[in-house]
Amino acid sequence: MYKDILYEVDSPAAVLTLNRPGSLNAFTQLMLAEVRHALMMMKRQVYKHMNAELGAAMAQTNQWMDESLERSDFAEGVKSFMEKRAPNFAPLQAD
Repeated sequence: MYKDILYEVDSPAAVLTLNRPGSLNAFTQLMLAEVRHALMMMKRQVYKHMNAELGAAMAQTNQWMDESLERSDFAEGVKSFMEKRAPNFAPLQAD
């Protein structure tokens, strides 16, 4: 999903890792956009589901996951992994 950061969920926590070891993880505009997007999605889920019933929260989360699997960045991520190459993601659009 992202090019310059890693986003991992290790319940109950999510971990963002800077992923530019060849550049000593120098911070870039792309990295900033990716971190903002990842944090936005985490906050969206937490705040929206804080007081929701578990079933409703899981249904919404599954919908968001399904939507993410249909995005071009998911396809590029899988393709690059299968081809053993770095992904070439399109820039994120600001909301």
